[in-house]
Amino acid sequence: MDKDIKQTSLDQFSLAFSRELGSDLALEVTYIYRKMNNIMDVVNLNATWEVIQATDPFDGTVYDVYSQTNDPDDNRYLITNPKAGQTGSALVDPTRNYNAVMVVLEKRFSNNWQLRTSYVYSSLKGTYDNTYDRGIALYSSFYQDPNYQTNADGKCTFSPTHVFKLQGLVNGPVVDVTIGAKLVVDSGNNYTRTLQSTGLGQGSINLFTEQKGSRKTPSKTNLYIRFEKAFYFGADRGKRFGITVDIFNAFNTGVIQATEGDVGLNTEAGPAFEEISNIVNPRSFRVGFRFFF
Repeated sequence: MDKDIKQTSLDQFSLAFSRELGSDLALEVTYIYRKMNNIMDVVNLNATWEVIQATDPFDGTVYDVYSQTNDPDDNRYLITNPKAGQTGSALVDPTRNYNAVMVVLEKRFSNNWQLRTSYVYSSLKGTYDNTYDRGIALYSSFYQDPNYQTNADGKCTFSPTHVFKLQGLVNGPVVDVTIGAKLVVDSGNNYTRTLQSTGLGQGSINLFTEQKGSRKTPSKTNLYIRFEKAFYFGADRGKRFGITVDIFNAFNTGVIQATEGDVGLNTEAGPAFEEISNIVNPRSFRVGFRFFF
């Protein structure tokens, strides 16, 4: 580990405007800016590279590819704050910047019901993606091979441009049944076509054939509903027994589902390019019990 390594930090700035529209209704508009600093990752210290050309067998495009000229078994690594030009394996500075505008309209709980709706328009861009391995688990290969930095400056993978949420709750005072629901609609994640290049000094690698985040998965809509019936013990309403029924994916939508580091599509060039690899689980139900005392 680099003895002069700096802890990753985040600069954040937000500016909000709030307005009461009634006794229990409020509107808030917020601008948010975030910038990551001192990103940490593992850098290949002593690998040497030569640029060769690889042809995409599917469309004939020719790409510059880095092939290792020394023995990969001699690679030495350092956990540090990477910078462009630090070694032959570091070609770009790691960056990740977030800009967003959020609009929230909230009806506070009164008369046995409440409602909150929000819309977020955001942009998350940079050279350093927000997949699981980038900075979180600290085992990224991003600075171990310069090919992974090709076309890296663009939209981050898990960053839908538009997100709409609607959340509400109704409490039936007579029958003691509470109904809550949450609807989430987003415009989908980003992905990038990749090409596998073989026969290199370091083995096989996948590189972006276009700017990161050039493509987008379909939008997703998910509705979650909860019903809860309460039973009270005598006059003490603090002691009660509740039965809950949860409905997940109430619309039973079969849209593409992201997993760790995977947008749910095959992104590698070839006959299976853009085939779906993972979808949202089907509609499901859960019954639960709660006791308050």
